[in-house]
Amino acid sequence: MNVLTNITSLLSTEKESLTNGLYQLKLLASRIRNKELLSWINKELNGYEDDDNLPEYRIAPALLQGTYSNGFYSIRDQIISTLHFPEELKENLNKIRIKQGISIIEDAAKNKEDTIAFVVPSEISAFIMQIIRDHNPTYKLYSLFDTRQVTSHTVYKNILIKVRNHALDLALNLETEMGYEVEIEEIIKNRNEANQIIHNYLTQNITNIGDGNLINTGDSNTIYQKPTIQKGNFDQLRDELNQLGLEKSDIEELYPIINSENTEKQPKQLNEKTQSWIKKMSNKLIKNGRKITVELGISILTELIKSYLGF
Repeated sequence: MNVLTNITSLLSTEKESLTNGLYQLKLLASRIRNKELLSWINKELNGYEDDDNLPEYRIAPALLQGTYSNGFYSIRDQIISTLHFPEELKENLNKIRIKQGISIIEDAAKNKEDTIAFVVPSEISAFIMQIIRDHNPTYKLYSLFDTRQVTSHTVYKNILIKVRNHALDLALNLETEMGYEVEIEEIIKNRNEANQIIHNYLTQNITNIGDGNLINTGDSNTIYQKPTIQKGNFDQLRDELNQLGLEKSDIEELYPIINSENTEKQPKQLNEKTQSWIKKMSNKLIKNGRKITVELGISILTELIKSYLGF
């Protein structure tokens, strides 16, 4: 049995562990040196880090619940309205981000609970309570405990379905393009073709993959792939900014600005001069003859500069 047949056999039935199927796909990715696919598989197997961009299928809508107490009696499991919350806080609390590895999700999906809950840190809970008091004086003497984000337990099954489908579709695409009886030696020999097929699939179907290096422009035909820039290497940064369409004078203007950054400060944030340059330049970015939105331009420039600074 050739490698692709083995992979599709493992992934095409839910009786087989998804973890095992991903390990086989990882073996193929390693043999053809596809870092893009390896990154996605490793994150699915090992779990995502806090600063990773999660694929959409790992983000689920959530309700905020908690218990109010005034020291004499408690009002338990109350739904907390986020109507008056700051937008960023509201966005974070109304969605649950599932970061665990696939094997943990496979085990969790076997449980019979209707819902799952994620505890909200106590410091955020205290901040929430202050917002509630500010907008409703009747809660002035209350405190908030056991605050959590709650969502349907089916989110685990949905993640397994999505990952299995993506991995299977990818293997089937390789079979279709490279042959149903192709052996691993042939795939390795033609790895450039295989890697292009994989890249096309990943960028069209999983835009938030890897280490946050793929940025979707909002146009399904336009994907910006952020390169790795070595810390302190302005030549690399200059080349990337030039390819993005910025003028030489604008790029050289940046050099003294970013070298005035204090890279030791905590938290690591860009100073006002750098942020001002980014905003000024964002509307000049052009990729493949298309104008990039201001918001996306800010995102791209920020990520490139942070890489240069080692943030």
